[in-house]
Amino acid sequence: FMSAASLIKPGGSLYLMVYHPKSEHGAPHGNAMRRKFHRLKTVEERLALVDSVTDRKWDNDLPLYHNVKNVARGVLGRPKGSKTGWLDLLEPFYNWVVPADVIRGWYHDAAFTKVEFLNENEKHKAAHHVLGTK
Repeated sequence: FMSAASLIKPGGSLYLMVYHPKSEHGAPHGNAMRRKFHRLKTVEERLALVDSVTDRKWDNDLPLYHNVKNVARGVLGRPKGSKTGWLDLLEPFYNWVVPADVIRGWYHDAAFTKVEFLNENEKHKAAHHVLGTK
């Protein structure tokens, strides 16, 4: 962050997106699925797992409560996530999640005078979207 921030001139802005700590990216079940994804050997196996996760199929590698939630979501007709979104979650070996106070500290330490969390009022945040201006 500090390397990128040092390139911003006074009056300039820097947009940042990092995963929210309460998003799927940092959740225990997200990490369990990521481990499973990386144990698979072929692209076909990995894409089949993405299909399975997107379709909310029962998975014994997940906690019971998560599987029950998925069944309930299906019964209630709740929208599924996208395959692209799940691949984004599963493919990186690790997804960093960052609390808001840490992000504020980064911008402060880099001498940004205005920091705005663009999706502050979003009910279920997958990520922080932040715009800082020097």
